[in-house]
Amino acid sequence: MVSRASAAALHKAQEGVRALVKRDLTAFWSRLDLSDPEAARDALIRYVPQVVKTYGEIASTFAADWYDTVRPSLGAFRAQMVTTDNAAAIEQTIRRAVGGLFGENPDPETVLNAIAQRSGRYTLEDARQTITESARADPASNGWSRVAQPDACSFCQSLALDFNYEANFEAHDGCNCIAVPNF
Repeated sequence: MVSRASAAALHKAQEGVRALVKRDLTAFWSRLDLSDPEAARDALIRYVPQVVKTYGEIASTFAADWYDTVRPSLGAFRAQMVTTDNAAAIEQTIRRAVGGLFGENPDPETVLNAIAQRSGRYTLEDARQTITESARADPASNGWSRVAQPDACSFCQSLALDFNYEANFEAHDGCNCIAVPNF
């Protein structure tokens, strides 16, 4: 079983990655001309997938290394990094969110928050999939568990009650849950 300290280290790393994504998006956002929503949208469609990919790879690398660290010495196995291509989903997210810049009452803060929340989710998907897919492939693992944070929503808390998963990790925007392997 993964210790609380080890799980907390993974959670802290994932939160750090999410914070870096938000930092970079906020800095980019501050340079956009929001009086031209089409140009802002197009710039975001070019920029955001790069940020998600870059930090997704970092999150996946950390998750694979973390997995190998918490894994007991029960034969040769190395966690495999998973990276996903979310470019199409990111573009849809941006197109939906940027609608808040059009019209008489544009709401830039809500638009930025929507893009940042979903981008954080896509970024951490790589880390979560690295752990869940490694747990499924690892002969020493009995699957994986969801670890919810104390302030987690009722959906996440109910999923964390079930101990051993073989299914994919489902997350919502702002989800702070982590996946941990079961040994």
